[in-house]
Amino acid sequence: MITAGPTWVSIDPVRVISNTASGETGRLLAKSLAAGSQSHIASGTGVDIAADKKINVIRFSFFDDLKKILKDQLLQQYDSIIHSAAVPTIGLLR
Repeated sequence: MITAGPTWVSIDPVRVISNTASGETGRLLAKSLAAGSQSHIASGTGVDIAADKKINVIRFSFFDDLKKILKDQLLQQYDSIIHSAAVPTIGLLR
């Protein structure tokens, strides 16, 4: 399981705190791991992941969405988890 890309954290109904992470590290890791086995990636907005039957892509935008995805996904068994998504510190405080 890999996380990749930017995350947004709402500060009010119309504004977010975000970052400029490209998700490139996570995308390359998912592609490399898919050469030998199935890989799963939770991907933030704007991360371009080419269609590949060996890569399961789960999209998110907001930190709360990523948090829910991780809670759900971590109930499954993974050999490893790589958290390369850029999470604004304010998201971790919620």
